[in-house]
Amino acid sequence: MVKLTELREECNDRQQVFVQLVLSGVSRGVAYQQAGFVTEKPIQRQQNASRLLTKNDKVKAYYRALRAEKMELALKAGQLTRNSQLIDLERAKRLALENSNASHYVKAVNEQNKIKGFHTELAPNADKDALRKLLKDGEAAIIQEYVQDRMREKAKLVESVDITPKGGNNAV
Repeated sequence: MVKLTELREECNDRQQVFVQLVLSGVSRGVAYQQAGFVTEKPIQRQQNASRLLTKNDKVKAYYRALRAEKMELALKAGQLTRNSQLIDLERAKRLALENSNASHYVKAVNEQNKIKGFHTELAPNADKDALRKLLKDGEAAIIQEYVQDRMREKAKLVESVDITPKGGNNAV
């Protein structure tokens, strides 16, 4: 496996600073700018930052190696706890909102739910439960209304049928 120092040397100074800033919690766009990259528009900064981190193999490898090292050091130091992970995920959610990245926001929420022990099917959800109850009540009301309508139709049909014998008195 390639060592972290070798991966760092493959990246230029701006790329190294960019990776370090992103790992410290700075949003990609801000890290891109603070690392010395210049763009005309903020949207370009966001796009270029994402491209740098996901498409540039050298930067991606350095990012992964440095992240793994930081995680390992945190584990050894006892700093990586359930609570610290939840705090990091809150930061990730905030950054996702700032960058209008819904998919990253959802991923962070899902990770938080996993850490908290929630499973999507089993997680308590008062809104979902209330909606189910309303739906059941609503279905019952719809079914009851349907049955009443059908009964009215049958009653009208019975009333419209003449049950008196035709042709007068047919007594034997």
